[in-house]
Amino acid sequence: MDRLKELFEDLGFDDVWTFIASGNVIFRAKSTKPEALTKKIEKHLKAALGYDVPTILRTPTELSGIVSVEPFAAEICSDTDDLYVILLTQSAPSHAAEHLAAVRTDADEFFISEREVYWLRRKQISESKIAARVFLKAFGQPGTSRNMTTLKKLNVGLDR
Repeated sequence: MDRLKELFEDLGFDDVWTFIASGNVIFRAKSTKPEALTKKIEKHLKAALGYDVPTILRTPTELSGIVSVEPFAAEICSDTDDLYVILLTQSAPSHAAEHLAAVRTDADEFFISEREVYWLRRKQISESKIAARVFLKAFGQPGTSRNMTTLKKLNVGLDR
């Protein structure tokens, strides 16, 4: 994560910090154009690391919105359930809801909201029959998942 932080600092971003060892980088940039920032970051990471690094950006306002969504009724959730959010690069395609409905189980439920997919897990993620290829087929684009607890901590950390 130290190297990743350095790579973002090399791009001239301010207040760069990382959050847990899963590629979360928080920074301030002069540009407010996410598409331009994404391309700039991806190009720099590829040059520095030698391979493509899909980059998914969310603004502080977008992150606050993501963590405020309650996609599942409280009465269907238990204390042992986990809520994951799959962050996409673009809006989910129209066929994604149909595809996810077809793979839904008693342990896996989904809710699509623009560029995020909320995944309610009622068992350990290691026990899931839902593999990454299911999401790739449903969305046809890069994505990354984070536990809602992590996103809430990250959202609070933005006030540091």
